[in-house]
Amino acid sequence: MREAHRIGVVIPALNEEGAIGNVIRDIPAWVDIIVVADNGSTDRTAEVARGAGATVVTEPERGYGAACLAGIRTAGLVDIVVFVDGDYSDHPEDMADLVTPIVEGRAELVIGVQHAHREHFSGVTDAHRRAPLPRGGWRRARAQRFGGVLPAPRPGARRERAR
Repeated sequence: MREAHRIGVVIPALNEEGAIGNVIRDIPAWVDIIVVADNGSTDRTAEVARGAGATVVTEPERGYGAACLAGIRTAGLVDIVVFVDGDYSDHPEDMADLVTPIVEGRAELVIGVQHAHREHFSGVTDAHRRAPLPRGGWRRARAQRFGGVLPAPRPGARRERAR
């Protein structure tokens, strides 16, 4: 709970046993529920997630979207949902930067931007470290366009198309 807002974290996961425990352990204590949506893992992802304190739901329909929706359903009534990747490519310690603008009423939606440089990926496996990472890509472009925070619309304000 953060300033009277119930907060849930949804972690869609597929074969993330090596990192999922660290992801869950690093989520801030003010989060009310952590749901790992296991999307067909053949390793010990679900077991490790439960052991780290998460609620685990199995989603048999493959795909990131299906796993996200299963996680939302399982989280129940929350005021804020934060999606975190199970491979530690997102940093749970930065979650306050995502939640604070919503809690303060400055935004209704906040989009986080993953770092594009390997040195920022502290909890990933060697296979992830060897994978080529883009230098920027759409995530950085989106961050520049929106500044990472989308302001809440004002009542009666006319929506303009982005240029």
